[in-house]
Amino acid sequence: MRIMILVLSLMVGMSLGNVPFETAQPVIACDVINHDGKQLLFTVEGANDTVYSPHLKMHLKTGSVIKIYQIDAVDNFIEDTSVVDRARINQLDLTCIYQNEMRSAHPWLITVGQSDDDAHIEVFVGAFRATKYFSAETRPYFLEYRNGVIVRRWTGSRLNCVAFSDAEYVDYDGDGRDELKVVEHDFRNGKPYCQVGYYRLYGFIPQRLIFNR
Repeated sequence: MRIMILVLSLMVGMSLGNVPFETAQPVIACDVINHDGKQLLFTVEGANDTVYSPHLKMHLKTGSVIKIYQIDAVDNFIEDTSVVDRARINQLDLTCIYQNEMRSAHPWLITVGQSDDDAHIEVFVGAFRATKYFSAETRPYFLEYRNGVIVRRWTGSRLNCVAFSDAEYVDYDGDGRDELKVVEHDFRNGKPYCQVGYYRLYGFIPQRLIFNR
């Protein structure tokens, strides 16, 4: 498979001070992770545009910037990080510790996890754009937050499907490492179908996993 690699611009982490969440830009998507005794909130923010996925036959609202917030007060920690209650987040004292402009990638989804033994955070962003060989559709961006910045790991054209409508990091097999659960959409015998796939990066290439369950 031919892939197009997009070099993402990196921005040095910038503290914006303690700001109420509701005063920030419009939030398109968000996820929370416990990391090194802290809770970090990852968001896709900013008004960008609404795009149409021809395969999913649905509109996706996209943002313009990825931001990372630290939740400052321990007693404000979100206990169940699998469900991010936006009303709850609005009550938090947050410090923005990083931001990265990604308007041209049209990000519409973000999920975070830890799928290996290092201290870095895996970041998966659902983007929407055309590539050299494919028309505009949902695109997978495997990124990583390390040493205070987000860096690219793999930003190819496709996974093992034409498009995807959702994704989240989960520990499916209970080994203490997260897999990326993806709602895949493709064609079978000329007809569209939907299924769930699990991925993990090996080196810099995402591999679809097969579980005996």
